[in-house]
Amino acid sequence: GGAAREVVDLNRLIEESGDLLRLAAGKRTTIKVVPGAGLPLFEAEPGQLRQVVLNLVQNAAEAYAPGTGLV
Repeated sequence: GGAAREVVDLNRLIEESGDLLRLAAGKRTTIKVVPGAGLPLFEAEPGQLRQVVLNLVQNAAEAYAPGTGLV
């Protein structure tokens, strides 16, 4: 069986993951979170979704030249 699915608010999940995302981005990169307006709630496994967002932030941070990144 898979992990338990829950109703997820993506804005809240990202907000709650802020410190982890900042660590993932590294000291050279600044993260600016702009919540999406009117995003629907949906069913997902929060841990897996958090990992996807973390991977996206890491990939974006690695794509920038040192000291120039804003993710």
